[in-house]
Amino acid sequence: MRCLALLLLAVACAPATEADAPDTDADADSDADADADADTDTDVEVFDTGLALVYTEGSAGLTLTTWEGSEDYVATSLDGAVELCRVTNTTLGVPADLPCPTCTYAFEVTLSAGTTTGDACGTLGFLADMFDEDRWFYAYAPSYFYAAADYTYGPVLLLGVDEGGTIGWAPWALAEVHGDPGGDEGGDIDYEMIFADLAYTYAR
Repeated sequence: MRCLALLLLAVACAPATEADAPDTDADADSDADADADADTDTDVEVFDTGLALVYTEGSAGLTLTTWEGSEDYVATSLDGAVELCRVTNTTLGVPADLPCPTCTYAFEVTLSAGTTTGDACGTLGFLADMFDEDRWFYAYAPSYFYAAADYTYGPVLLLGVDEGGTIGWAPWALAEVHGDPGGDEGGDIDYEMIFADLAYTYAR
């Protein structure tokens, strides 16, 4: 900057000729463009972006013939400190007549259009009706040995998976059952997904 100032001073002191006369209009335009560029660069709005931790949790009242509850699809910051979005759906189920040797009971559960809360639902692409009329097979087991991981889960909510025309069961959510679904007063279940999804990004 100092060398530039000295150079400008030397030019100012030299006798001006027609050829050497400064193009003041061009210089002014260049300075204005430079100022505009500098202002634009410093005024750019910066958003934080990252991965969202996505999982499912739910609860339901149970009898031997009914499942009635709600299920939430939740996205948080990776440390779980900030909830970014929550999609809440009601769930209704009927008994599923499927072979499940280790299960206490199994239900075919249908989700309805729900509601969204949170300021990042739009960024994540989460919609209130994204699970509307989805059907899942859920089964409760006090414990389940998962051979692929050589690990026993329990109590656990199993998810029924179509394996070429037959239903196989995989551990899906940790579960807690209260009361007796087969009793006069019924019971209830609370559950939370075992494995979280990191496939979604968010910007705030």
